[in-house]
Amino acid sequence: TLGLLLVIGLLLPRGGEAQVPGRTMTISAIFDDDGDKFLELAFRHAVEVVNRNRDILPGVELKPVIEKVNADDTFGAEQKTCMLLEKGTVAIFGPRSMANSEHIRSITDSVEVPYVETRWNYRPQADMGSGGDYAFNLHPDITTLGSAYLDVLMKYDWKTITILYQDNDSMMTLKEMFAHTATVAPDQEFRLVVKQLVHNDNGYRDILKEVFLSESNFIVLDCEKYILDEVLKQCQQVGLISQGYYFLLTSLDAHTVDLENYKHGGTNFTAFRMIDINKPEVQNVLYSIVHSALLETGGGNTDVMPQEAKLDTATALIFDSVHAFAMALHELSSVQQVVQRPLDCSGTNS
Repeated sequence: TLGLLLVIGLLLPRGGEAQVPGRTMTISAIFDDDGDKFLELAFRHAVEVVNRNRDILPGVELKPVIEKVNADDTFGAEQKTCMLLEKGTVAIFGPRSMANSEHIRSITDSVEVPYVETRWNYRPQADMGSGGDYAFNLHPDITTLGSAYLDVLMKYDWKTITILYQDNDSMMTLKEMFAHTATVAPDQEFRLVVKQLVHNDNGYRDILKEVFLSESNFIVLDCEKYILDEVLKQCQQVGLISQGYYFLLTSLDAHTVDLENYKHGGTNFTAFRMIDINKPEVQNVLYSIVHSALLETGGGNTDVMPQEAKLDTATALIFDSVHAFAMALHELSSVQQVVQRPLDCSGTNS
């Protein structure tokens, strides 16, 4: 939040005028057109919660504006961004698409408007800060995550480890493990076997059978949540989920996968999560988002929480990022006037 406060302060004019009550300020979001509907609902719900809390930004109502763009359509992303700037906005929250997000960030940096990301980023947070003073990413830094995964391996004293990775992005997440191999003394045992999760007509079973036949019991599984459930089911089918096997799941959304069918196999699963799903406030946020989704689709009982409903990390980060920005804006508003101005993409007033 402090970082956001400093970012906002850079774009606003100096002045001693009192805050004008009853104003509306726009915060904008650009989402991927085929993205998770929950992200949009979380953004709107977070703005509603801020507006109901009179201890934050009293006399100011935040207005959420949402635009959508096809993933990796940088031209469309630029058009949407410029349109939002011309209408006036105090911040833009970016999409999950890497290409779109990077392009939008370059525009917001040039016009000195805060840009908030919540996506996985291949660049360390320190590099992001040096690249632009107006961007902030609430997703955990990949270097920090990688160090945490390595700490688990060291704590468990795993020696020979099979790494199953999804794609090249995994290499960035796991680079701390790879770097550690260069520091291992000749008399120490620490060995990594790296295999990509290659999908074919037999699913992922061919590569999983290779791991099973290798008799490797310590497995680091790095894949996105949308294939995690399928990979685990196929691990069970080939015999990898049974007594004596140990898995480290690197996905921060492993808690959204139902592990009930695996609990009697004797396999040990370790994973990280950012969300305390047992906290009442987390349950309230999830209920409100699911309730809104059911109202929009007109399906199901809106008074009952579906059992399969889970709050994933991306949705939680969207919700928290709105609150973090609102708190920063509140602190800044208490010491100087905050002005929302229309801009064009050259950075001049429209």
